[in-house]
Amino acid sequence: MTNQQIKRAAYDRVMKWEQEQGRTCQVHENDGYDLLSRSVDGDEIRHIEVKGTTARSASQFALEVPEFNAMREDERWWLYIVTGIGDRPALHSLDRARALNHLCGIYYQFLLKFGVGDFTNDA
Repeated sequence: MTNQQIKRAAYDRVMKWEQEQGRTCQVHENDGYDLLSRSVDGDEIRHIEVKGTTARSASQFALEVPEFNAMREDERWWLYIVTGIGDRPALHSLDRARALNHLCGIYYQFLLKFGVGDFTNDA
């Protein structure tokens, strides 16, 4: 499966679960989360970050900077992980507080782009 197919399958599984729980769910994909879920009465709102894998279990997932910032700052943020995509999908979820308890490190990646003439000398 391609990464896009895995992502779509994970979204579909989470959206189905949310609907089964009586909540509406729609794709959001900005502000550090992927799906916006609301209870019918509007009292409960979830900002859901979705991760998916074809593996039967997952011991770690990386968050990008906007996802990490949302987890730290947004009390409505949830992490949903779908494992076993393409075989036996299983859904796992963590609310923000529990997700923060599983934070094991912070890594930043920076991309530097250079062009001809950017360097003062070539050693």
